[in-house]
Amino acid sequence: MTIINFLKNLKLDDDNLFESIGQILDSTVQVIEEIIYDIKKEKSISNALGDLEKILIENGKLELAEKLSRIRKLRKSINIKEPEIQKVDELRKNAISLIESAKAENQVYKFRVQYIPKLVNSSSLDSKNGFCKFNLYHGSISHISCNTLIISASEIENTFNGQVYNALNWLFDLSNLKPVSVLNIPNLKVSCYETKKLNTYFDHLIIINSNLDISIPRHDLENYYNHTFSFLQYLERIGVETSSIGITFLFGNSIIDKSEAIEILIQKSLEWLKHVNKSTTINCSIFYTSLVELFNNTMNQYLNRKYINHDSNPILNSLILDIKTILMNQEKGSLDEGVKPLFDALSVKDKINVELICTFSRTLCEIVVREIQLKHNIKFSGDLLNSIEKLRSENIIAPWISSYMHGIRILGNKSVHPMNQPPLYSPKSLDYNDLLISLTGIKAIIEFYNSNFKQ
Repeated sequence: MTIINFLKNLKLDDDNLFESIGQILDSTVQVIEEIIYDIKKEKSISNALGDLEKILIENGKLELAEKLSRIRKLRKSINIKEPEIQKVDELRKNAISLIESAKAENQVYKFRVQYIPKLVNSSSLDSKNGFCKFNLYHGSISHISCNTLIISASEIENTFNGQVYNALNWLFDLSNLKPVSVLNIPNLKVSCYETKKLNTYFDHLIIINSNLDISIPRHDLENYYNHTFSFLQYLERIGVETSSIGITFLFGNSIIDKSEAIEILIQKSLEWLKHVNKSTTINCSIFYTSLVELFNNTMNQYLNRKYINHDSNPILNSLILDIKTILMNQEKGSLDEGVKPLFDALSVKDKINVELICTFSRTLCEIVVREIQLKHNIKFSGDLLNSIEKLRSENIIAPWISSYMHGIRILGNKSVHPMNQPPLYSPKSLDYNDLLISLTGIKAIIEFYNSNFKQ
């Protein structure tokens, strides 16, 4: 599909306006980047609209620069938290006008970025604090709901600069924030700011700044993460809420070996979840499609996950088709938060990820249990084992339904074992039979819920 056709067919409704704004802007950037490449025979270092406008002016593309300037001004006039359809439509028309002026009507659209976060992968583990998760999202970190958000940015004369920081600053205006606490060590500064009054999706923002301009070596990167999580532990002691943490791919632009850096981020995050007292969730959100694919593959490889080809297995394939049909009927309902990740994980062609299916099945099971408790005015404790037993002991669910739930809970609770730390017990990983049990169990639970509790 061409970029101009993509924009003309882009849906503008209340549920998708934030995403639509992002895709309009990135479509514009794709066209400008191609123009600059034709001129300079090299890719632009920055894809910020202001930087691209300067390059157009420097190279005599004044008409396009003026149209881009108009798009920038219009973007700033949009209330990003409650965007108006008319203004978003005007933004789209201006983008189409720029494309037509650039004679780029035939340029092919590429899906490069995601704005509304979409859950891609998840890893769970049992810790002294209960059931914990490391979640990978594809989308803008600005819309990740968490207590404390961690980003990296460069700092010059007390002014931060960086793609994530600039995006957050555009959305929420961070200019008047004062630090709650600061950690200063050689080559690293970690600052914490309270953001509750800015109507953000997070209550505190941690900004990490390294003054190294060159690529950060592995040893230094590991130390930066250690210091950052140590700083989090200190913040816990002074009352900063850290039960859920949002994090970006820290120092992403200063890293050459991104796979290695991703492994470090996952390793340090899981170590934190396993040993701390309060944190139960770390949500890592990646903006660029190409990077999230690398992150997802690296994460699965690092965690030594198993894949099964379902297309060549008629029993498994039939079961998956049945479950997907059931899940499709749950969309836009009270279970949607757990339905969509499982549906997407089951929709992958050829090989499906066994551990991921079991993790997402557990998440959906937890949501079903929570919804049943809400319908019976029972407060959800957050402890799935006790919650299931509460429903069974009060004769709200049959004993065999509770057994299905416990089976899925145990399979989804599989401890994290990276490739270099295999478990001592046998078997060392989930296999085909475990996948069948998880899928059969979740099918029975959803059908039970639909028959007895769905309105």
